[in-house]
Amino acid sequence: MVVLVRLGFRNASDLDILRIGEAVLHGISGNLDFPDPTVSMATLEAALDEFSRAIQARQQQGGTLATAIKNNKRREVMRLLYRLASDVNMKSDNNLEVLRSSGFPARNQPNPNRISEGRHPECQRRKVRPDSPPGSRHCECPRL
Repeated sequence: MVVLVRLGFRNASDLDILRIGEAVLHGISGNLDFPDPTVSMATLEAALDEFSRAIQARQQQGGTLATAIKNNKRREVMRLLYRLASDVNMKSDNNLEVLRSSGFPARNQPNPNRISEGRHPECQRRKVRPDSPPGSRHCECPRL
């Protein structure tokens, strides 16, 4: 089973990005599993502080300039987090505990007890039934 960092920062709220960044900052700082991260923790901390101030300025002042500044700071934090996530993926070496110690969330792991459509070797026919909900398919499989 491959253990990877869950990304998906684009769809996260500003506060979620800030929360993840702070968790990573605290998780990697002084962590013996990540002795030399690709991004210095001082750089990440400064970017998080600037992003936090930009969020506050956007809330207080509003306007397109404050929004543009906040979005630029957000992109910078996301860029640093993507670089660190790549580093954590390599150094964690499929060890879930090491990955979680970094502060990054892990991707959802597949459930080995769940047989999903089309994956069972005995499943041969798929068809859409009239009573099926939109977007679903019915898979006919012999009894096991």
